[in-house]
Amino acid sequence: MPRQSRTSRWTVLLGVVLLGGFLLNVSLSQERQLFSLESNGQVPTIRTVSWLQPPAVDADEPGADVNKSTEEGTGPSVPQTDITMEEYFDQQISSQMEEGWRFSANYRGAQAGQPIGYSSLNALRTSAAGMVLDSRLHITDFGNVGGSVGLGRRSITDNQLLGLHVSLDASETQAGSRFVTASVSGEWVNEIWDVRGNGYWPVSNQVGSASFSSISNTAFVGNSLVGDVAVLQEVSLGGFDLEASRRIGGSNLWGYGGVYNFQIPGDQAWGARYGARGFLADRVFADLHVSNDSMFGSQVGFGLSWLFGGRAVESASVAERVASIPVRRQGLVATQLNTVSLPGETLTNPSGTPLVVQHVDSTVAPGGDGSAATPYDTLAGVEAAAQPDDIIHLKRDSVFVAESITLQAGQQFLGESDLADGNFLDTQFGTAALPSGLGGTNPAQISSAPGLAAITLAADTTVTNVEILGPVGDGILGNGFAGDVTLENLTILGVGNHGIELASISGNVNIFNSEIIGSDASGIQAVDVESIAIEGVLVETVDLGGGGGWGLSVTTTGFNFSELTASANLFNATMSPNSFQAEALGSSGIRLFMADNDVDGNYDLFASPGSFMEIAGNLGVGNFFLDDDNGNLADNGNTTLFGPPNVNPIGEFLIIPW
Repeated sequence: MPRQSRTSRWTVLLGVVLLGGFLLNVSLSQERQLFSLESNGQVPTIRTVSWLQPPAVDADEPGADVNKSTEEGTGPSVPQTDITMEEYFDQQISSQMEEGWRFSANYRGAQAGQPIGYSSLNALRTSAAGMVLDSRLHITDFGNVGGSVGLGRRSITDNQLLGLHVSLDASETQAGSRFVTASVSGEWVNEIWDVRGNGYWPVSNQVGSASFSSISNTAFVGNSLVGDVAVLQEVSLGGFDLEASRRIGGSNLWGYGGVYNFQIPGDQAWGARYGARGFLADRVFADLHVSNDSMFGSQVGFGLSWLFGGRAVESASVAERVASIPVRRQGLVATQLNTVSLPGETLTNPSGTPLVVQHVDSTVAPGGDGSAATPYDTLAGVEAAAQPDDIIHLKRDSVFVAESITLQAGQQFLGESDLADGNFLDTQFGTAALPSGLGGTNPAQISSAPGLAAITLAADTTVTNVEILGPVGDGILGNGFAGDVTLENLTILGVGNHGIELASISGNVNIFNSEIIGSDASGIQAVDVESIAIEGVLVETVDLGGGGGWGLSVTTTGFNFSELTASANLFNATMSPNSFQAEALGSSGIRLFMADNDVDGNYDLFASPGSFMEIAGNLGVGNFFLDDDNGNLADNGNTTLFGPPNVNPIGEFLIIPW
């Protein structure tokens, strides 16, 4: 609407209103109609109003002709109306706003404060009175759902839009955090300029889920473990942004620039953003911008929208534009990964239950309570006091003579490490290293243990950094439970039976980086164990008792299925030719995954009628199974130091890919 015609338009409009009022007053008594004409010449909107009739005055009374001048003159008095300027402009809004719903679908890529892209469905409703409902549903590239709802008011005066909106935005992140932010948005729009500002305030828990943590400076305090924790957590960002856009010529392309601020507890960052937006094609709207700030660095962001319902392109008319354009603000709740320091934090188990450490040191005086300051001096003492899931920590240089221990479910039997990284535990913040190298030069030792075994396992137990010397029975025994076992960094010497004996275990047994030297029976014997993984293990000098022991013997009987994975091991049968044996008995099955093992003796594979054995990899260094020789392992080129394998062809043998 040209500004130069503003005065004349008001004069003509006022004259029309006054003349119409006079004529209608004669014909309709006290009821009159006001015609409000749109500037674009469309059919006028008709509204019924009332006139207030002032007291009669004489024709020659001063001010009688109020329509022309203050000079005395002759003429009838002109009625006054009860319609205000605000009501008049509301009529203008009613005539200019296009009432109804407008919809769009869009995708926005990652940008500052929004680390992943997301898609959204948007619905915008503008009423004839200028009320705005702005609702959005979005889903991130990782499938996390969020949305927002906003209410506001838009008012048009002299072909310029003023808007004020409030909204709530909710987002869920891939790490499981849920954030809610309130925002207030203001806008001023005319034919060539858009100026917008937004403020954001977190209204839910601003600190979300931890995605990573580091634990340092661990120390024993009593029966607890403490450490300095650095948690990398998601934090929702408050702040604001201010942006000005200008139409480029008469096109549907807009260039824009502005500043923004992100705030987290104890810190904030300022940034600048500039870019361009506009229609690429009918109903296809694009946005491209560059931003830079100290929190997220330099980033390029983009968006692509498809409009359906309403106008296809952005009109130069302010009224037509505001019926379709959304309230421009952040889509997802802005987030950042922030390091939160927790010094001297008491560590727990991952489930949150207390992590209890029972200390044992054979060199101290009797009467300890298991704390770091006054440890137990015997295995019997700690066995009596420790509860399931406790940590039993053995001080280096401890020697427990003629003692043994039976573990309870979930216990970890840990010899103190001399390495800088020590032993590791899982805690509520992640993996923590136990304090290490606190004293002593030799690992904790159990010597001349009586009974069936030096250490008897239970479900979900761990044994590490322990030396077992000369037990009467087994070095380690596990029998008849469901659960996992880890055996690592062990030395087992001169045992009276098996170095490690495992039987009837449903679960996974892991044996790593250990050595078993000198046993009257087998180095490792496993019968009906669901899954065994052996890596980096040396087994040497077995069957000293002459009973037919093996370096490694794996057997399945009535157990449905067993699996063995063995890699990078040495089964060196110095005193016996028997290095490796696998047997499937009683209609059972066994699967062997073998790689890079050095088998310096005979091996025996046996499958009884109705049983089967699956084999992949190789038994000894350079001896690979052939894919085309199922059922006839004797002639497939797999040889060891003592010749071809001893194979019983009664059962079924299947060579499978590694």
